[in-house]
Amino acid sequence: MYKFKVKVVAAGSKNYMKASETVAVKIAVKQKTWIPEQGHYEDVYETVHVPAVTHEEPVYTTVVDQEAYTTYTRVYQTEDGWTSTDRAAAREHHIQVGGNIWWDDIAEEHPAVTHQEQTGTTTVVDEPAHDEQRKTGTKWVVDVEGRWE
Repeated sequence: MYKFKVKVVAAGSKNYMKASETVAVKIAVKQKTWIPEQGHYEDVYETVHVPAVTHEEPVYTTVVDQEAYTTYTRVYQTEDGWTSTDRAAAREHHIQVGGNIWWDDIAEEHPAVTHQEQTGTTTVVDEPAHDEQRKTGTKWVVDVEGRWE
């Protein structure tokens, strides 16, 4: 509560107070109250670079120990079904039995002889590099400012 002195100046013939008289007046003043701000918390994110996930794999080279080659074998056959790879034996049989004799050359393929040797490594990307959002904390967001009422 506040106290004020008010000087009343009388007008007219019927005064209840003298012109120089002062009166104490009490005035009730309502005090203001602070209303706190209103708000809420929000998550805070930042962009973070995530590097690629990789691993190393060996690189191999084929080493040839012996080249592929083909061998031919001459097979002699007579009319009676006899066969041999020996020319002298085939001739002797032909002389004894008679008839026709012929031959075929049979090819036999021999694959190359090889082995593998590691000559280095290569990087294989399992997951490429990328940016992602990660939560780093929270922050207060004001919805209504604090005020005096």
